[in-house]
Amino acid sequence: MDEWRCELMEALSYAKGHMSLYQLTIEDGTQFKTLRDSGTIEGAQL
Repeated sequence: MDEWRCELMEALSYAKGHMSLYQLTIEDGTQFKTLRDSGTIEGAQL
């Protein structure tokens, strides 16, 4: 929870009065999933 709060506060420091948040779904068969599975993109978890 503390890590999440720290990340949120950092993100809010970049927001200039507005922030949009979207949930990301990593779909099978996409380059994004291939990169995530190979370790090229870190932190993206299903």
